[in-house]
Amino acid sequence: MQKRLKNYVKNDRQKTDDKALFTTVRGRLSVKTIQHWFYHFAKKAFGKKCKFHLHCLRHSTAVLALKSGLNIFEVKDLLGHRSIENTAIYLHIVSKDRERYLAKRLESDEYPKI
Repeated sequence: MQKRLKNYVKNDRQKTDDKALFTTVRGRLSVKTIQHWFYHFAKKAFGKKCKFHLHCLRHSTAVLALKSGLNIFEVKDLLGHRSIENTAIYLHIVSKDRERYLAKRLESDEYPKI
């Protein structure tokens, strides 16, 4: 993936003064255009009843970042939140996953029953 992006930037990206990664002859792609493309390809991949939207990637990024060890302040900065309360929502999701994981491990035969 990294090689493809480097090749795109070097050879295929429209030459503009804009710092955006994906551009057209007219400049930066609009958010609406990116959302449209994303939804179009998600529907192609998952079917017509697909409920997957671009914002789902943002949520997935936050949850995966917390699960991989980033602290809440790093995730806050990553997401561009002004308030830590907005980021704290993701802690609930991660803690529920941990609860399920621990419950499953405790039910397994790996641990002696007390």
